[in-house]
Amino acid sequence: MAETKIEWADYTFNAWIGCTKVSPACNNCYAWADFDVRKGRAAWGPNGTRSVTADSNWKNPVKWNRWAEIDRKVWEFVKENPHVSTWEVSTDITSGRLSALSLDRLAARGLVLPLTKGPRTVWIAKGSEWIRPRVFVNSLSDWAEDWRGDMVDHKGRTMHIDPNTGKWYADDQMKIGKSLVTMTDVRQRLFALIDATPNLDWLLLTKRPENILDMWPPFGDATDGMMMEIMGANQFYRRNVWIGTTVENQEQARKRLPELEKCRHLSPVLFVSAEPLLGEVDLRPWLNWISWVIAGGESGPGARPSHPEWFRSLRGQCEAAGVPFFFKQFGEWLPVPIEKDNEFSGGHAFECPVDGRTAAVIRERSKKAFQSGKWRRMRAGDQTKKYYVLDERTVAVKVGKKKAGRLLDGVQHDGVPSCM
Repeated sequence: MAETKIEWADYTFNAWIGCTKVSPACNNCYAWADFDVRKGRAAWGPNGTRSVTADSNWKNPVKWNRWAEIDRKVWEFVKENPHVSTWEVSTDITSGRLSALSLDRLAARGLVLPLTKGPRTVWIAKGSEWIRPRVFVNSLSDWAEDWRGDMVDHKGRTMHIDPNTGKWYADDQMKIGKSLVTMTDVRQRLFALIDATPNLDWLLLTKRPENILDMWPPFGDATDGMMMEIMGANQFYRRNVWIGTTVENQEQARKRLPELEKCRHLSPVLFVSAEPLLGEVDLRPWLNWISWVIAGGESGPGARPSHPEWFRSLRGQCEAAGVPFFFKQFGEWLPVPIEKDNEFSGGHAFECPVDGRTAAVIRERSKKAFQSGKWRRMRAGDQTKKYYVLDERTVAVKVGKKKAGRLLDGVQHDGVPSCM
């Protein structure tokens, strides 16, 4: 069963919490607002803190890896035996409880479909290929940040490492001769975990692709012979890792994509996250090697609207190049054609020629406005609390992420590359 609300991943794993804002996409960072401003778990910025998550969190991927191994066997059995019952699956594959849990997880991921309900449920498999669970890494930080400060544990205590045993200690557990834990140490632990979980695809997204080559380790001693066989002769190439970078505008595309291209020998999938999309982006110079494009608008406090034409442009570029396109969300703002009534927040937007140009005319929902019958004329770039005029044809209405939805021109785009 999926354990994240992020539509393009099944799980989220955070090795540590805390980051430094580096580009316009970071301005309204939800992780900063939640874990720095609200909770005080980590202090953002170059002089802040980075908080390593608890050991219990680090055990989760091992569990997910075990689940994925069972789920694949169950899915393949259901695919080969359509209309098989839960009882038959438990008889042939695993115990009754594990079988039922596996089928529930597969159903949540859309890989099997129950045809009946109750104790005699029968199942069919959906799709022709097994889809490996995807783990989004460090949604609350940047795995490729070049952080030189101290690392603290989930209780805020400075962490130390015993160079002989490799064991980590907190301040109140420190013994003589211990060294400080660095971000490099935590990153090595992260890659050891990745190499020990071959049934998962790990999605490493960064706004610092220029650091990837210097921070990418070869396989450690923890990688067993089977994993080495899966990975191949290249000791840096990991088939269970997808590498991506954020591209919120054309400036960041020109800056970051050449750096990402240098990583083609490290991973089977290089992807772009155009979220939050803050301007039109032309990816065509790089689509000959990009494997996947995710696009979405911004949500949360202070969210900035995205023009629907920016998303349509990316969709068209991907279709022309044969690259899977995933539209995640419009975000906080829903674009509405000006000539249509707005049904979401009580106002109305109409076409109205003003000084030879077309402008949005918005009637505010206020007692005074309704009594006087006054109208407020708005032009492109003007905004109120609930409206943002994108151009003479489109006004963005602040309705919230859920109401804005994921449909682009009435279609849900869930493109994902097939891998391994």
